[in-house]
Amino acid sequence: MIVMDWLDFYLRHEGPNLIYSLTRMGEGSEAPGRISLVGTSRAPDVHPLLDRTSRSTFLHNRITMSRYDTEGLRRILLKRAELALQPDAAGKGAVDAIAENAPYQNGAGFALEWLRQAALRAESEGAGQVRPRHVLGAKARVHVEFPPDLLGALGDHELLVLLALSRALTSRGALRERATPVREKYGEICREEGSNPGAARGL
Repeated sequence: MIVMDWLDFYLRHEGPNLIYSLTRMGEGSEAPGRISLVGTSRAPDVHPLLDRTSRSTFLHNRITMSRYDTEGLRRILLKRAELALQPDAAGKGAVDAIAENAPYQNGAGFALEWLRQAALRAESEGAGQVRPRHVLGAKARVHVEFPPDLLGALGDHELLVLLALSRALTSRGALRERATPVREKYGEICREEGSNPGAARGL
């Protein structure tokens, strides 16, 4: 079995050749069985991203997964706490706070990282249990994971602004930055790249 995450992103950027090769891998071989391919995708249907040849070999069943609701996130968090933390180390109030406030569009990954950061904060304080105050204090350290195809949708100057923000934050070791230093970094990068800076009001 082969599992491919972000299958729709891969197909958009790399094309369907690998899918075709994987689905034909067992042909001409005396080995029993066949390759099973499992892919995750944010697009509801990847067939339009396949060419005719690949589509003919890609026999499939599709399972549509709904977004996690608060109760679903709570169950996931409790299970992870059971596996990763000491017994009763994650207080119910802390788990409820994360489940109720984690941005649903970022899935369970954001909530799990938030729990991890809260647990690290509680541990650094010598607390025996993760409490809502640890959850609140840890949120700023949780980094949102953006879909890989988001960067591909940005224009040249938008990418330069993103690079400028990254440099500004890195130079200070900070999690947030004012607009003025970012504009200055943006101007520096434009000069490096030989590009005309965009209108400052657009940043």
